[in-house]
Amino acid sequence: MKKFSRLNSGVLFLFFLSVIGITMFTQNVYLHAISLAISIINACFFDVITDYFKDFRFYLAVFLVITVSNPLFVHRGNTVLFYVKNTPITLEAIAYGANFSLSLIAVLVWFRIFSKLMIAEKINEILGKRFATVGMIASLTLRYVPEFKRRFAEIADAHRSAGLICEDTWFEKVKSYLKIFMSLAEFSFEKSANTAVSMNARGYLLHKRTQISHRKFQFDELLVLILTLVITVCVIVFSLIRKLSTSFYPTFKTDFSMLPTILFTILTLIPTSFELEDRLKWHLSNAKN
Repeated sequence: MKKFSRLNSGVLFLFFLSVIGITMFTQNVYLHAISLAISIINACFFDVITDYFKDFRFYLAVFLVITVSNPLFVHRGNTVLFYVKNTPITLEAIAYGANFSLSLIAVLVWFRIFSKLMIAEKINEILGKRFATVGMIASLTLRYVPEFKRRFAEIADAHRSAGLICEDTWFEKVKSYLKIFMSLAEFSFEKSANTAVSMNARGYLLHKRTQISHRKFQFDELLVLILTLVITVCVIVFSLIRKLSTSFYPTFKTDFSMLPTILFTILTLIPTSFELEDRLKWHLSNAKN
């Protein structure tokens, strides 16, 4: 199990909330680029990206669609690059689309890392006894979504092997996949019913919920918590005093502040640093043996 993923659930949740929040709600180009680059590095460390070529095609498609479509609908900006059927294509509109797509892709990658590390047990640990039902629903959702994806692939392969999928026309393709969704829905209803029966048999919600945790707060967890809070407050303050602002219209202009940029880089590199430390200790122990 990865060292960073073994941290306290609340610390992990606060870390991802901070990084994703900063990436979403700041418009600074430098922070978005840093967030995207380091999120990809972290995704590789935590084995989130399994098919590099497929993921690269998807994220490249998202980037191109947003970057190209924005100047087609938004014609603001002073720097006109060229015209498409008397429609001005401005540099500012392209820059806005590119910046937004960078932010969106970074958030998607961070969410993939979050879903990889925040397993059902950690969700229940965060919500505790007070929100036990919400925690159970969230943990079941995190558990069943990958299982339903796997089941969908199995049903599709079975239908394809039996020659039940016809992709000659758009209508036939929709009709074929509708049958797959019907089979998946039948499986999900059956799975939900079995889960409900199992929970009732084990006395779920019949008695007061108990929760036992013998785990103490570690120094690493305290360090990550303090760094996350301090860096988040620093970025918020610099954003409020408009030291991290970016304006796209009428002309493109972005501010660069050294301190919050370096601090945000440190924050996003925390998971990588934990894994590098863990791997270094492992290699050193092997070398001694």
